[in-house]
Amino acid sequence: MFELPKKSVKGRSNQDQTQKSNAQNIQDNFLTQEGNELDFEEHPYLLDIYNNESRYMVLASSRQVGKSTYLALKLMYEALKGGNESIMFLTAGDKQLSEVRDDKIRSQFENNRQLKNRCFGPGSLNNKNKFRLSNQSTIHFKAIGKNVGSARGVTARIIYFDEVQSIPRKNISVVRASARTFKDTAQYVFAGTFLSEDNTLNQLFLDTCQNEWIIRCSACGENNPPLGMQHIDLDRPYLFCVHCMEPMDAKNGTWIPQNPNSVKAGYRICSLMTPECSWRTDSHDGLLDLFESEPRDKFMNEMMGLPSVKGVNLITRTQLMELCGDEPMVDPANVHGNIQQRPSVAAIDWSFDKDDRAASHTIITFAQLEYGFIKVLYAKRFTGPEYSGSNGPDLILDKVCSLVNAFKSNFVFGDYGMGHLENQRLRQRLGPKVIEMLYHGGSKPVHYNSQLMRYEISKTQTLDLVFLYLSQGFFRFPREEEFRPFYEDILNVYTIYDEENRTKKYGKSGNGPDDFAQLLNLCLIGIGKMQPDALPWNRF
Repeated sequence: MFELPKKSVKGRSNQDQTQKSNAQNIQDNFLTQEGNELDFEEHPYLLDIYNNESRYMVLASSRQVGKSTYLALKLMYEALKGGNESIMFLTAGDKQLSEVRDDKIRSQFENNRQLKNRCFGPGSLNNKNKFRLSNQSTIHFKAIGKNVGSARGVTARIIYFDEVQSIPRKNISVVRASARTFKDTAQYVFAGTFLSEDNTLNQLFLDTCQNEWIIRCSACGENNPPLGMQHIDLDRPYLFCVHCMEPMDAKNGTWIPQNPNSVKAGYRICSLMTPECSWRTDSHDGLLDLFESEPRDKFMNEMMGLPSVKGVNLITRTQLMELCGDEPMVDPANVHGNIQQRPSVAAIDWSFDKDDRAASHTIITFAQLEYGFIKVLYAKRFTGPEYSGSNGPDLILDKVCSLVNAFKSNFVFGDYGMGHLENQRLRQRLGPKVIEMLYHGGSKPVHYNSQLMRYEISKTQTLDLVFLYLSQGFFRFPREEEFRPFYEDILNVYTIYDEENRTKKYGKSGNGPDDFAQLLNLCLIGIGKMQPDALPWNRF
């Protein structure tokens, strides 16, 4: 059934012939789930993936781009082309397992009576956990997202991991032990859809050659960067060149490794490279429709095949812009008496870096309660050559003291960690109004440690409240064009849910700062302590 061609093709290496024959044989002998022929001409990016015979491959993809179909057909092909093969197919959960086993694999038998008769005869087995075919090949089906025990004791030469982003890394290590008997021939395929950058799938993909579908623009002749968010424009409902903005044909691409030194194969499939990609639809489920309606991270993961930074972005840029008013920041040299007379707090996050291009610098903000809203009066990030030299810490200390005195703030809240020494110096100048706060893992949102004279705060619980107040509109910011560099920090804060430990964690994106978000947290706690009856949902 799967005979390889015996004749050579002029100008093509033996390896190329073998690779082409794999995809051709799969195309000749299998159908799609709907019973249609496989179409590599309209989906040229799939050809290399189906032909790839690497013993280690990572396939990162958007949703609905043929990933599961590939796994099902390649699995069947490997089981049938020889015999006495041992294969294991793994997913995170039972639902995912049944979708591939029943919808993708069993549909092949329903669409092809000849194939079914060949696969199942005397001595064969067809149940939810195992297929034993007439040629003595065995396919095991296991869900190992939370319980890897079901896969223990199973020996397999070829192992397919689907939805690997939801499988703990330690469970993958346990399963790979199943192939140790085949140390010279074992094969692994890891497939899934990105979540966050520290997720299992992204960690696996970064270790590969990272093949990206690079499209050369027929209009300007330039190669485009890997398909990504730079190819999304609400005014352009088509795939366009980022250099000349002219439309591009997604089929005019080539797989080019971004990490060519790795011997491990890796491919990223994005919705933009598929002929099924629709940009605007009457049912509002086109790519740009979803870009407008879906959460940023879900769109990046499921439509773009990209890892989001931490999985869940808690607030949008539009929401933050709506919190910005028409007034500029308060001028520290001319603070109105009405502001000075009302209670206010300052929050400071210390950071000293000799490189002025670093992501984090000392930052301070001032806030007070006004008509039931927490109003940010002023913010400053101490950047520039004058603060980067050896005199920087003293200059910043002088400036901070001057600002606190100008606003006549009641309290100054500072981070305990690396800022402890500066907090002590500040306390010598400003007295007991300087209070330190330390993130910890306690059960209470805020606890005052009288012995150490500092507040110990739960990062998750208190930041939960910050984003609750933000989403409900209980913060007020200065005008957007002036305040934009600070609210960008808030957009760098993400959460990811730890499935294994069932906990939520906060983190920040890449090299971007989250400093101002942390200052909002300190301000909220300070105002909540200073005016406990004035805030809704006050848990401090």
